[in-house]
Amino acid sequence: EGDQPDAFRSKQNLDKLLTIQRKISELPSTSSTFSMATVIAGLFQVYMDDGDADSEYRVPDSLGFVNNVLSAQEEFPFVGKLLAEDNQAAKIDIAYQLYTTKELFKYIDEIDEILEGNLKGSSLHYEMQNTTLGAVDDVIHIIKIQIISISIIYLAIFLVMWCAFKTYKAGIVATIPNFFPLTSVLMLMYFLQIPFFPITIIVLVAVLGLAVDDTIHIMLSFTKFYKKTFDLDSAI
Repeated sequence: EGDQPDAFRSKQNLDKLLTIQRKISELPSTSSTFSMATVIAGLFQVYMDDGDADSEYRVPDSLGFVNNVLSAQEEFPFVGKLLAEDNQAAKIDIAYQLYTTKELFKYIDEIDEILEGNLKGSSLHYEMQNTTLGAVDDVIHIIKIQIISISIIYLAIFLVMWCAFKTYKAGIVATIPNFFPLTSVLMLMYFLQIPFFPITIIVLVAVLGLAVDDTIHIMLSFTKFYKKTFDLDSAI
């Protein structure tokens, strides 16, 4: 987006748009890109360069040609979606093929680097909008909530056992074993390359719930038998 209306009636800005588009197209994960610069360069190649397929694919020097294309937005409804009404902002549509959240974040970083490098020192600035990115943000939010939940569970175990046995050592003893199932599942996910999704994070909480349940049963049973016999080996 430019600072002034009609920023994308400028050949300089359209050239910059086309350059950014070409560099994004060179990324391995990119399937295709499309922008107003694509429309103008394509029409110029077909109608003004005698339809030669080998002619240069570029934004023409003639601002008259550019203005004619922009003025014909009503005849090309899709053009209106690529530019704001006042031609101050332009959009690049990007199609890509990615399979994991890690790949998506890497791809976004690569696009950020291209945009930063090409817009540095210019009056243009950018914003990325992505439905997949929004979904990823939701996943990250869910993961954060689950991490907080797990932390609260550990704190609750510690406090309950401390109060039940009148010593903080009991809280520590009850808490430590519950780290093992959690770390085991995380290590298994790492070695099997299982990505973090809401459903996989829920599995962690479920595993922790089972461990907590068994921990409480064992601790209470141990205390019950020890108070009866005062024999440590027998209680164990």
